[in-house]
Amino acid sequence: MSAPHSSRSSIRSFLLLVSYFLFLISFLFLLSSCSVQLRPPIIEQGTEGLRIKITVGNNNVLYENTPASILVDVENRGSSIVDHGILVLNVPEQYIESSRELQEYLDLQGKSIDNPVGEMRQYDFNVKVREMTEEAKQQSAIISASACYQYTTIASPTLCLQRPGDNKPSCKEKSVSLGGQGGPLAVTNVEATLSPSENDRYIPIITLTVRNKDGGLIVDPENVLNACLGTDDSAKEGVVLLTAYLDHDGRPLTCGKSDSAGQTKINLKDGSATVTCKYADGIPASEGTHNSQIIINLAYGYHDITTQKVVMRKT
Repeated sequence: MSAPHSSRSSIRSFLLLVSYFLFLISFLFLLSSCSVQLRPPIIEQGTEGLRIKITVGNNNVLYENTPASILVDVENRGSSIVDHGILVLNVPEQYIESSRELQEYLDLQGKSIDNPVGEMRQYDFNVKVREMTEEAKQQSAIISASACYQYTTIASPTLCLQRPGDNKPSCKEKSVSLGGQGGPLAVTNVEATLSPSENDRYIPIITLTVRNKDGGLIVDPENVLNACLGTDDSAKEGVVLLTAYLDHDGRPLTCGKSDSAGQTKINLKDGSATVTCKYADGIPASEGTHNSQIIINLAYGYHDITTQKVVMRKT
């Protein structure tokens, strides 16, 4: 009578073992699926900086001698931090008054792994419509919100540095077109060549194009706040500070009209500029044809303006 019992025990053990392996396979599959879903998002993409939205009273209507709030939402949709920028609300002073200056400083985190949409803050401005004339039952006007801030764009394309005369190069991509890098000013194209030099060396020459891809204005980052404050020392438009390096070894490039490597001031014309950079020390011929990453850092000021039509009614 013991044989059937032993057989049933063996079958039960076999089924338990099969169940264990099925569970283990399912668990590993689930773990693999989760790891794909949790892949970090790409932060340095897109061509936006700050986005501004104005909300006024009830359906953009204000009433005579009645306190009201103008709400301004500011969202940082790029990958750079906004530190000590400024927001200025401009209202028609003949119709609207306020007990304080209509401006706020801006400090907003950009997109990150932890916050892939960037930081948003709301600013509340208390205003009041002045007394209207008897004849004016309703009056329309335009209010605007201006944001001025420093921003940074970093591009790091990989290009082929092909030695002249190399008929069988190990890489081929000597020119690349790029999308946005998480800011309104973008590096749109980069091209690399090698020029023969003395002492069996080659000079890497990098030609890059930058373009304003958003609707605001590029201004000098050193006095960007003046673009919103309207001071006498106005911010010059189209000024960008460029720093570029050959690969992560940090070999600095000499760019534009500068005689030395390091940060260079360039000027955009009609929102874009093409700049030539070179590594003046050259690289030894022994490095041969190879891929190299080009690190491009753009520092600039940006001036965004958003408008909203409002209606003022007599009570």
